[in-house]
Amino acid sequence: MYADIALFDTYFVFYADLWCFISAVFFSLIGLNYFCLIWAKKEPNIWLTILHLFLQIASLTPFIYVIFSLKSDNKLPTNIFLSFVDLDQALVVSFMIFLFSIFIHLINFFTSLFLKTK
Repeated sequence: MYADIALFDTYFVFYADLWCFISAVFFSLIGLNYFCLIWAKKEPNIWLTILHLFLQIASLTPFIYVIFSLKSDNKLPTNIFLSFVDLDQALVVSFMIFLFSIFIHLINFFTSLFLKTK
């Protein structure tokens, strides 16, 4: 199963199965990072954790919507739920938010790991 994403005059073909596997590995690594903090008896910053979780959910919602609404010919749907939203650009914005949430997670992880506790 693949998604054909048109962005202006450029077409990108992404295989959905590959991205699902990559995201599963990525979330496993995030879980491993938080486990390492618990193992080292360090507390993550609560506000950075909340911001990270909020950004992850905000970035994955359009991605999951598009994956589950692909047509049988693997084209992105049009005029299904929100006809005024361009799904191609929504996926690009979703990816940018995802990258920002990764940055927030890494800041949270390394500051919690290397800062001294009381």
